[in-house]
Amino acid sequence: MKNSGLDPQIEKKLIELQNLTLDNESSVREKFLMPLLKLLGYQDNEIKTNFPLKYSYYQDGTKRKKVDRTMYPDYLLLVNDQKKWVLEAKSTTQSISKDKYIHQVLSYARHIEIQGNVFALCNGDEFALYVYETKNTDDKPVFEFQRSELLDKWYEIFNRLSVKAFQETKNDLTISFRPIISDYDPQKKQELIKWFLSFILDQYNLKFSNYKNTFDVDHAKYTDVFVETDQKDRGLLRYIDILNKTIIDKHDIQDLTSRFVEEEEISYIYLVTNIPINEEADNYINNHNKKRPNEKITTIGCEELPIFLMKSQNLSIPYYKDKCTGYVENITLLATENKKLYWAVEEINQKGESDRVLIFSVKNEDFNIKSLTSLLHRNKLWVRCSIDNGNHNINEFHNNQISSQTELLEIDQNINYEIHIPPIPVAESFESDLACHPQDFIGREEIKKEFWNFINEVQEKKTDKRVFTIEGKSGYGKSSLILKLEQESQNKENIFFYQVDTRLLCKHSQEPFIVRSAIKKAIQKSIEQNFISLDHHNIYINRERSLFYQNRSITTVIDYLRQNNKIIIVCFDQFDYLFSNNYLIDIYKAFESIVVEIHDLKENFILGFSFTTDIHLPESIRDEWNEFIKAIRRKAFKEIKEFNNSELDEYLNKFYQLLIREKKQKIPSDVTGWLKANFTFSPYLLRQVCSIIYNNPGVVSTIVHNKLEELIKNHFEDERNQKLGSREKFILDKVAKDENITSLEESYAEELHKLDIKRFLKCSDGKYTIPDIRKDYYAKGILPKISTKYIPCMNLNGSLYAMRNINKFSKKTEVINFLVNEITYKEQTSDNLWRDIQNIFYVVHNSQNDQITFPEEFHSHNQSNLDDYKIADYLSSYFQKHLIVQEILKNESIKDTESFDIDTFKKVYSKVAIDKSNHNKNDDPSRLLTWLCFAGIFELIDPKMKLYKVPQITGSAKYKGKILKCILKPTKQDKIANNLPIQMNLFS
Repeated sequence: MKNSGLDPQIEKKLIELQNLTLDNESSVREKFLMPLLKLLGYQDNEIKTNFPLKYSYYQDGTKRKKVDRTMYPDYLLLVNDQKKWVLEAKSTTQSISKDKYIHQVLSYARHIEIQGNVFALCNGDEFALYVYETKNTDDKPVFEFQRSELLDKWYEIFNRLSVKAFQETKNDLTISFRPIISDYDPQKKQELIKWFLSFILDQYNLKFSNYKNTFDVDHAKYTDVFVETDQKDRGLLRYIDILNKTIIDKHDIQDLTSRFVEEEEISYIYLVTNIPINEEADNYINNHNKKRPNEKITTIGCEELPIFLMKSQNLSIPYYKDKCTGYVENITLLATENKKLYWAVEEINQKGESDRVLIFSVKNEDFNIKSLTSLLHRNKLWVRCSIDNGNHNINEFHNNQISSQTELLEIDQNINYEIHIPPIPVAESFESDLACHPQDFIGREEIKKEFWNFINEVQEKKTDKRVFTIEGKSGYGKSSLILKLEQESQNKENIFFYQVDTRLLCKHSQEPFIVRSAIKKAIQKSIEQNFISLDHHNIYINRERSLFYQNRSITTVIDYLRQNNKIIIVCFDQFDYLFSNNYLIDIYKAFESIVVEIHDLKENFILGFSFTTDIHLPESIRDEWNEFIKAIRRKAFKEIKEFNNSELDEYLNKFYQLLIREKKQKIPSDVTGWLKANFTFSPYLLRQVCSIIYNNPGVVSTIVHNKLEELIKNHFEDERNQKLGSREKFILDKVAKDENITSLEESYAEELHKLDIKRFLKCSDGKYTIPDIRKDYYAKGILPKISTKYIPCMNLNGSLYAMRNINKFSKKTEVINFLVNEITYKEQTSDNLWRDIQNIFYVVHNSQNDQITFPEEFHSHNQSNLDDYKIADYLSSYFQKHLIVQEILKNESIKDTESFDIDTFKKVYSKVAIDKSNHNKNDDPSRLLTWLCFAGIFELIDPKMKLYKVPQITGSAKYKGKILKCILKPTKQDKIANNLPIQMNLFS
């Protein structure tokens, strides 16, 4: 069996009904009709069985006919507490086409207590539906089906007999008007507009005064007619036809009226449009009319406009129900260039799609459906729908269709084709140019809490705000925050969060329709993921109607969200991309329109926008956006700013754990301090450096800190060359050197803006700045140095002895046992030694399996022991960047004598050493000096006087790598570590 596309549960029940065995009227009622009515959406209280009709007459046209008995129809069906239709059951042996049965049920339907016109008969195998129009109505059913056809005809059955089908009344219909012309001929359209505007003039007793040609095929959206009254008061009649707008808002009204009020001597303005006018615009017009009664604005909207034509031409809506197989929500009055009028009845199927249009001639005249279809498609109307001649028999409809789907696509490929909606690109690891993965996100707790409080207020109906903004400077993590909110929403039962990258969206398409396409995709995704339980419900959007106010497939979703207190959030990231590109003005206007709709709707649908603050845009739409966003009630969260200290610590700790887990490396304290000192202001720049470390894990070892600095310089240089043009480099260098660029701002406005967007500089209060670390590089070619501050906990010998034997160790416990057993250290002392090994030699320990990993520079020595000079050479690279060493080398008195004593060192130590260990504080300076002498930084020249010398070349002292020449007084452990007799005391 072919796939029916139905919900599996419904399909299963329909198959069961088709396979029933029915033998009498009772079984038809109980086994077949009652389950069928339940599938059509009727509840128990909406199905009245054997309902007694007490009055003794029924209505037949204008006459009442008496009956001599109480009547009991098998089923009376109610919708919204109103009696809609009756259904009579017969046994399988009785024919439902007999006149006596038809008139029996007709008498039920027309009874004074029901006064309906829809009735049906069913014998279990056949079902016939009738509609009573006049007493001359024939006895042919308007719709019939066999029980064996239940599955194949279910959509049509549902659209005719369900609760939803009977909820439709004329008040539910949207009646709109559309002029259509061939080949976009402006002159033809003007003549057509003048023709139907003349009926409005008649209605208001106005006369043509002058006609102004303002119609432009591509851009202009209106046609003006100047009019006057009998008293010669001058007015303006303006017809508005904006193809790319779904609704007219307050700003449109201001733009369409203020200019002419100023330029022309007119007393009143009529705005005629086939586009809905929202509530905010209506309020503006009312306030305007109160304040300026001599310049009154009158609107003739999309639903009023066809009424004028209907009255003037004595038109009525065609009866279409007997020819429709789908639900009807919109009827359009079409006017062609030769002043012919047609009704277009648009069908919506059960999936929520607009898939078929019936065309009726208002005078029931013959017409060429193929020619009219081609004309509609050239006007971008119903391109994806089948278009049929409603004046003909329903069985003839499909003979006149355009047969080739390719032909439809060639007419207009821009309506309802699947546009790619790009999400925010996310980094899988610590990549620098993408938003971080939610699992790596840290901080922003206050903003996240504020966001979810806002969503709770929407759910609890405590706020009427439905639009929010996320603002902050470039590189501060707005995109990452959106991704984190999306992840958190997955743990909330009634929230569906959908995010879109505006910049990438506009690069895929520059058509305004992409805005509604993104909304459509978000809602459809929520259905596909079962957030919204509307089986097989498809969202359909076309150009001709307002997205939320006039589309049945959308309003069905809105109703579902309201009833189940669920919320859909759609957030557009990098919205400021529109501010910098004036050619995207149409897309921006489309966003404005949808914001107004959501704001006015105040349902469980929320829009969010993320954009960068402090962007210098001398000529852009940013100011318009700011005014617009202030005009509506929106939720603005606190601006996202640079990391605070706790967020920075959390971020680095997370990265620290990642580096240990995946790269078997750790960030040493000196590198951590350097990152904190230089990258707090910019999470973006911090992630760039973390990315370099992640992809080059060897650079975390201090012996290659120079390599880290070199990699960062290369990264900055590559960025500069790949992302910047010559003019951008020129102006960036000017800013880096603190040169006054006031005279250049106008000439280089575009370059300054691009540098801001690309995060090379920041603009605040009209001033341009560059982060210090980048500024030093761009201006001087240097980076801040990484300085070491760690103070060893223990004397050098324990660590030295362990490093001489690194090829013996693979686990931390092996190192500790070695220190305890071989050098007779206590276990607590061994822990301090292990701390020194970790922090100075960057050994990584995996606590889960106790494995240890040495830095890259030691790997080549794993097959043999390291000698003391190689270890000293490593320590020389480490300690040359130590803050205390740098302070000693800068000391003027030490420079003069090239030597210093222990007391001078202690003074410098107490001033600089903020990272003292908590153990043996009094011994810290002398202990550190032993390490420094072994590393060749200083030289012990007089042990008794405790006098030290500063070599001419740092790291090249005479006794570098000779431990016995560096110790003031050896301990027992020193002697063991250096194979000396314990009783020997060389330095007594």
